[in-house]
Amino acid sequence: MPGPAEEAFEIGLVNRVHPAGTLVDETLAFARGLASSVSRRSLTETRRQVWTDQHRDVRSSVEDAGALLESMMGDRDYARGVQALLEKRPPDFE
Repeated sequence: MPGPAEEAFEIGLVNRVHPAGTLVDETLAFARGLASSVSRRSLTETRRQVWTDQHRDVRSSVEDAGALLESMMGDRDYARGVQALLEKRPPDFE
């Protein structure tokens, strides 16, 4: 019988399962990859949004997330990121 982690993977609640002894290393590797694929502003604003949302109702969080996304779409790095994605290359953020 699968454990809770495998069950969470099977139902799509998580997209990866790692042995407990490798979890910290895998998490840090994932974070480094994520940080290198998004602009600094995007990462900063997302962290701020997640931190703030811990203490707010869902409706306010969703509204603010929508406003944040709209503001980010006007950013030059957003256009650079989309272009890099279409060209299947790493982004070159300013």
